[in-house]
Amino acid sequence: DQEKKRQKEATRAAVVKAFQTNIITESEARGHLESLEYTDTAIELYLANALFTVEEEITDDRLQTVHEAFVRRIYDYTTTVAKLGELNLPGAQVETLMERWTIEKDAKTSRPSKAELFKMFGAKVITEETLKVELEGHGYTDKYITWYMEFERKK
Repeated sequence: DQEKKRQKEATRAAVVKAFQTNIITESEARGHLESLEYTDTAIELYLANALFTVEEEITDDRLQTVHEAFVRRIYDYTTTVAKLGELNLPGAQVETLMERWTIEKDAKTSRPSKAELFKMFGAKVITEETLKVELEGHGYTDKYITWYMEFERKK
């Protein structure tokens, strides 16, 4: 009967969820699933999958924490790799994560504003070449950089 089958599946899902969230013990979950007439093999599979899902979520949370700490420059490269090592991730995955996170971190790097750059140039803290490179980094084309440089010289 379809309704009975649906109820059995819904009950199984509720039992597994209760086990995942530590509302019931493994022994209690096993008992409930046995009363629903699941085989020992099926019960093992459901409970193992539930534990795997919990571990996966915890690992994802830890990854997110390490990611944020690296991108915000709380952890340096070496510390971040060590933290990832604690998660027992494959080396190739660690390399890929570090490459992606380094790109993200570099993209978020703050730079001095245009006004600050010109103040530093005027105080001879940076050279004209450095000023040009930094203005290019702000997205200015050669034409506008030339205008700014001419304007600066006429002050």
